[in-house]
Amino acid sequence: MEIKGTKDSHIQIPKSLLKPFSSPVSILNSAGKREKHNMVFKMDMEGNLSQVDIKEANTEFGYFEDAIESSLLKSIEDAFGDLKANLLNAIKTNTLPVFSPKDIVVVQKFCSLCLIRSQSFINDIRKKSVFIDFIANAPQNAVIYQYFKEPKLIDDYIFGNNISYIKNETDINYVLPQFYAIGMRQEDGTIDYFIPVSPKVLLRLTSAQMIIGNQLIVGYMKKSDVDNLNKYAIQQELSHNQKAVYAKEKEDLERYVPLLKSLSKR
Repeated sequence: MEIKGTKDSHIQIPKSLLKPFSSPVSILNSAGKREKHNMVFKMDMEGNLSQVDIKEANTEFGYFEDAIESSLLKSIEDAFGDLKANLLNAIKTNTLPVFSPKDIVVVQKFCSLCLIRSQSFINDIRKKSVFIDFIANAPQNAVIYQYFKEPKLIDDYIFGNNISYIKNETDINYVLPQFYAIGMRQEDGTIDYFIPVSPKVLLRLTSAQMIIGNQLIVGYMKKSDVDNLNKYAIQQELSHNQKAVYAKEKEDLERYVPLLKSLSKR
């Protein structure tokens, strides 16, 4: 019998990453009382827009086993959540954050989780494995267990020895693809990974030097840069994950519906 979990699991993108892109909304419950829900706008790969509770976005009951949900995934998600909170607080208070070697590992592993939790990755493993459908652990759980047993196989693929961030001070927001680790090849052939951690802040994992004279190099994007990155993120989601893109405001997604529909026709 296949082992199942006993709670709702966020399949790929955790609630903590969705929260900065959400807004509190007062909703009437079944008893007629108002409850506050953190709601985020979502665009599926057909260009349909909706507003969903971050507790329910990208979830399935029992998808991950309890040990994975409460221990293995939680250890990395909590560490990344702390790093994200410290970064956003530093920006809010106009101070420069200090990143440690441990923080670099946390970001790297958070990117690795994005890859190994994607349905496309699990399907690829399924095709190559003769036995994965015949064990008690569901394929997604077997993949997670194998990653924690031998993380080097994935971590070496998603590499970076420095982290920094890029601010968006324009009047449009970053969008958040469900495949949140946005990989972009650089001029030297290496791949940098960008994670939108708020509508105005992008975390960067890179091999490039990010500290010069004890000063962290912080990036800034023009409106056209933000727009191009959002388009690239949507293209990556459609090509490699085919799930959803999230955003703070409805118009953040509406401007890209024509692009998504044109890409889907190719």
